[in-house]
Amino acid sequence: MTQNTQQRSAAPETTSDATTPISRGRVIMAVAVCWILVVFDGYDLIVYGTVQSSLLAESDWGLTPASLGTVGSMAFIGMMIGALLAGRIADTLGRRRTILACSIMFSVLTIACAFAPNAWVFGALRLLAGIGLGGLVPSANAMVAAVALVVVVPLGFKFLPETLPSQDPAPAAEGSKKGEKPTTSGAGFSSLLRAPYVGISVLFALITLFTLFAWYGLGTWLPNLMERAGYDLGSALTFALSLNLGAVVGSVVTAWAGDRFGPVRAGAAAAGLAGVALLVLLYSPPV
Repeated sequence: MTQNTQQRSAAPETTSDATTPISRGRVIMAVAVCWILVVFDGYDLIVYGTVQSSLLAESDWGLTPASLGTVGSMAFIGMMIGALLAGRIADTLGRRRTILACSIMFSVLTIACAFAPNAWVFGALRLLAGIGLGGLVPSANAMVAAVALVVVVPLGFKFLPETLPSQDPAPAAEGSKKGEKPTTSGAGFSSLLRAPYVGISVLFALITLFTLFAWYGLGTWLPNLMERAGYDLGSALTFALSLNLGAVVGSVVTAWAGDRFGPVRAGAAAAGLAGVALLVLLYSPPV
């Protein structure tokens, strides 16, 4: 038994800890794969706005602008469901399996949309595909956050100073008495809904909601509205391309500005710029 114990203690331990060194090439490929998957995610949502005229022309389906909006909303409802479930599924199955499962799910169901016999089946398929879309983005973002472990953590070991212990004795926990366990406030999502975070949490949720309404509203409806206002389909597609190219540039510029001037100032400036641009669109400018 002593020999077996020595053999077990001498054997190298294999762990699946997130701090296990990863080669730079694998990190780059992981980021590239996640980026490509998110690009296809966005393409699936934006392309719906460019095919609305064709869907309205389908006499067999009998779609109206109201029912077209309902069908278009199915993907966003699915995304909400997928985003809520993604974290729990990823904690159970792992990020890699969740990303691949969500990618396969929205890919297969998006292809199936092309063979939908009617509007209701089309909407149901978009709802299910949206669940895959909603689960992909947060899982991919969490996967790419392994980059911080590879790059930042080694630098932290080298340059971060150790925090010195406080010379003053720590105050006793609230409500603790002799012979009783000290009470601690719980952490987690519920703490965002208590003071002092409840105000900023509600404000952040409202800002995010309005931003998503503006972004997905533009991608879903503005190409069709441009056609109805007299612009041709090519101009509507040009708008969709310009919108997404601007989003790519804006993401990089806003990230730099957030590091330089602070995220609140950068976000407020970006929102103001978007608001002014939306007001200009109301005056039907040239393409």
